[in-house]
Amino acid sequence: MRILQISSASSFGGGERYAVDLSNSLTTRGHELFAAVRPQSPLINYLQIPGANIKTLPLRNAFDAPSAQALARVVKENQIDVVHAHMARDYSLAAYATRSNPTAKFFVTRHVLFSLNRLHRHTLGKAAKVIAVSNAVAQQLRSQQLVPEEKIAVVPNGIDVDRYRRALQNFDRKCFLESKQLPADSLLVGSIGELRILKRHDDFIRVAALVAQEVPNTHFVIAGVDTSPNEEYRRQLQGLVAEVGLSDRVHFLGWLDDADHLLCALDAFVST
Repeated sequence: MRILQISSASSFGGGERYAVDLSNSLTTRGHELFAAVRPQSPLINYLQIPGANIKTLPLRNAFDAPSAQALARVVKENQIDVVHAHMARDYSLAAYATRSNPTAKFFVTRHVLFSLNRLHRHTLGKAAKVIAVSNAVAQQLRSQQLVPEEKIAVVPNGIDVDRYRRALQNFDRKCFLESKQLPADSLLVGSIGELRILKRHDDFIRVAALVAQEVPNTHFVIAGVDTSPNEEYRRQLQGLVAEVGLSDRVHFLGWLDDADHLLCALDAFVST
């Protein structure tokens, strides 16, 4: 099949990892993948598909008519069989592209618990399936009654276990921790994710304060970038760290290209 993935993401997080891993896996299974992304999209560096199959478009918002028309042309010219959108603002653009090319099937993946607006009732009504990455996301979709029950499919995010097996090969935990200026003999608890309020890193820090009282040699790491203006949210979190007295035991690592190795080094991973 010829499959077009659409993502207007400007940062790289869990949803983008999902889109990249899905695309690359489908390629290895013999499908021809295309991607429509914004210029300078972080996905471009991770997609293992021919450069000619990566189309850069503004994808400004749900009402970006020129981008919708350009997507329709991509679908027609490349005889796309499946159009798959990953962000709410892309759903209407993808729906238009498939409406103009009725042989193409329209799929949506819903990654988050945020409520959709009523305009999405019409958009999602055109979808062959709306994929929820968890039962909680599916329940949120059902509660809004925007999508018929039979169109909702729960497909949990997959994990590339071979990737972590490769990361463990010749892994030296002590050297890795020293490279991040972390105590080599500490118990390490960490969280990985973009610094955003919905990720509840504040809860992680408050729980860390309780754990630190019981396990004195524990250190805590938070890996992820802050996309808020002037890194305002990171400063708020650092203020909370100081407030609970953990300035020397909570470490902000920022973006990591070797996040796989961090997971290998952790004694406990926390998802808040």
